[in-house]
Amino acid sequence: MRILVLSSISLGLYKLRKELLWELNRRGHEVYISLPDDECVRPLVQMGCCFVKTEMDRRGTNLIADLSLLYSYYKIVREIGCIPL
Repeated sequence: MRILVLSSISLGLYKLRKELLWELNRRGHEVYISLPDDECVRPLVQMGCCFVKTEMDRRGTNLIADLSLLYSYYKIVREIGCIPL
């Protein structure tokens, strides 16, 4: 099964969810992480996660930028085939 995890920062994902991601990988699932590139992406990739770089403004309040991010998530889901369309 392909699993997509969306996050705005890798540090929180690594500190709070690394055991879950590791267990999903251990059970044979393809785990994709979609987030901006920063310091904790490398350990997550070394754990077996597939990294999808996603640009976002974590502190922004621009509706157009948020809609653009939503559309990029839609494209990512279609590319990796998480759901049949």
